Amino acid sequence: MTGGAARLAVPHLEIHITHECNLTCDGCLYFTNHRHSGTVPVAELQQSLAKWSRRLVPRSFAILGGEPCLHRDLSQIVHMAREQWPDPSTSMEVVTNGLLLHLHPELPRALSAANVGLYVSVHSTAAISPRYGEMIGKSLDLARRWQRDHGIHLEIAEQTNWYRGYTGFGNTVVPFEDGDPQKSWDNCVTGQQCFQLSEGRIWKCAPLAYLGLQARTFTLSEKWQPYLTYQGMDPECTDTELVEFFDRKAESVCGMCPSNPQAFTKGDPLLPVTFHRTRPT
Repeated sequence: MTGGAARLAVPHLEIHITHECNLTCDGCLYFTNHRHSGTVPVAELQQSLAKWSRRLVPRSFAILGGEPCLHRDLSQIVHMAREQWPDPSTSMEVVTNGLLLHLHPELPRALSAANVGLYVSVHSTAAISPRYGEMIGKSLDLARRWQRDHGIHLEIAEQTNWYRGYTGFGNTVVPFEDGDPQKSWDNCVTGQQCFQLSEGRIWKCAPLAYLGLQARTFTLSEKWQPYLTYQGMDPECTDTELVEFFDRKAESVCGMCPSNPQAFTKGDPLLPVTFHRTRPT
């Protein structure tokens, strides 16, 4: 790292504050539908944010999971993130499925005070899951009330197209083997700007960032070995290495994802999932 160098402006950065999720969305690119557990301690998040805020200035920053509302300290994390990038030129948002907003009555005040938005992702429809439809309806009413009463920026995204970044589930998960990393990058299922701050490092995308978590929970196919050797950028990297990392486009690890992604209709995200763990939790 070059002392005193200007911080690098980057397009987007995300921090995953919990491995848990209350939904079981098929094909989740963060692997949270595989029933991982645990939240990231606030002290660890603080350390990671502090180190990288000295190196980077993201144009947008997202706090997510898993489901971020499953982290008891969500409001504290909102303030903590804004303290690291106080300039409003860094737009911030909490990305949530919305169903657990009622667990955080203090959140709208935190969002308003920190100038952080709320992004609610709608994962299904009442036609697919009447129970989900009822639940999300109540949650959206609450989010709109927060918007009205506290002036927070609210975005509601009704997801329609879903794409797989792998096939299988649990122990049977395998990467795609299309053999065309360039085309996989050109048609990237994560949108090419899914940079993750996880375990103190910056990762190219969510599937690479959380593949290690999947491998610690399940016995994965040897087909994953080339991708499990990938390591994110360390905060002590040089300025040159950091610029090269964010400028890098297609690379061999992109081959884990499909070169020609096919949209699918997701089933009921409230359905329980069962699997056999071969590693201790």
